[in-house]
Amino acid sequence: MVIRGLTTLLVFIFLAVGASTAQEQAIRADDLVDSIGVNSHFAYTNTYYYQKYPQAISAISAAGIRHIRDGYHYWPAGNQMYKIHQAVHAAGIGTDYVVAYNSLTTVSDLESFQSLVGDMESIEGPNEIDLNGGSNWETLLASFLPTLGQAGAALHVPVLGPSLFQEKSYGQLGDISQYINYTNLHIYFGGRNPGTNGWGSVNAEGHSYGSIPWWLDNANISASGVASYVTESGYNQLPTTTTPYTVPNSVASFYTIQTIFEMMTHGIKRTYMYELMDEPSSPELGLMTNTLQPKSSYTALQSLTSVLVDKGASFAPGKLQYSLSGSTANVHHLLMQKQDGTFYLALWLNLPIYNPATNESMSVTPQKVTVTLDAGHAVHGNFSIDSAGMLTNTKVNNSYAYDVQLTPSVILLKIVPTN
Repeated sequence: MVIRGLTTLLVFIFLAVGASTAQEQAIRADDLVDSIGVNSHFAYTNTYYYQKYPQAISAISAAGIRHIRDGYHYWPAGNQMYKIHQAVHAAGIGTDYVVAYNSLTTVSDLESFQSLVGDMESIEGPNEIDLNGGSNWETLLASFLPTLGQAGAALHVPVLGPSLFQEKSYGQLGDISQYINYTNLHIYFGGRNPGTNGWGSVNAEGHSYGSIPWWLDNANISASGVASYVTESGYNQLPTTTTPYTVPNSVASFYTIQTIFEMMTHGIKRTYMYELMDEPSSPELGLMTNTLQPKSSYTALQSLTSVLVDKGASFAPGKLQYSLSGSTANVHHLLMQKQDGTFYLALWLNLPIYNPATNESMSVTPQKVTVTLDAGHAVHGNFSIDSAGMLTNTKVNNSYAYDVQLTPSVILLKIVPTN
């Protein structure tokens, strides 16, 4: 992991909705929950990942997270790591395994490994090999990706492409779409808000360096039309900080939740936050401390999933007729629905609350927006998550025209049928 600052999935319309009333298609609320993953390093024997693995697994489950990303290694028979990953599987958590380049790795190796761990749900190409794989990294990948593609088919799991560090590497890599099911991006915002329009040069598609669309453009170069996973995203977060491009825990709380929503609105199927806990190689990036004490960002994710979790049979979500009016500039949104018919409308301002270059808070004036619903639905609740990650549920008396003061903190309006 290095600190740094088009997809076939449906890209949901999430910019400001005007005053005109129209029907909008919802996504399943649980799909948002299921999009959340977290990086882990259970093989790091000098950390609580390994030393306190039952507690680490419990912390993942308690946050409502169902997916982790960790490293593949064909450990000797009887190794403790198999026991750990079997415990991950027993907790109902699936693992995306990063398969480092090794010319000796075979499909048979991966099949044997899968049977021993039980938690494999996907495999992934080498991690940032253009940064650490030497000058012939493209040649190494070209020889290795066919093995991963064959393994995915044999294992009946999706294959994620390799993650790349440099923009030019996508063109150098060439077309890899025949070997993968998803492209693989590492998107860090360098302390900026996840909906940033970028902070560098503009590409041919008109997107600036660092923005989510800019990264998706890169993925489209080496695998046109293939949907994307983001396997690393996150913030260097501390209780307080004066180090440029790091953020206080309170800012990370808001930005972590925004990250999940911004990725989903761009059609990204899954986003793995980096990482579960602080550890020596990344001492500030954890959602928890190195002793598994929750930071605000962990608590915020736990609050979010507690509202939107909706396990059960798959269903086709419906549409909702509504409008947003008032001060709608920079308003982003995502409409979700649960199996019982309840809609949840996520709303937030896509504006920064922190200047990472100067480590100064930025003031954002709340914007009054009116949510107007059709005659068959009403706002019944307003869920908000504060800077400590704590959840507040404000009851609403079935309002058909609901006024709300929006800030960069994501809110969830609970909308229920009235007939």
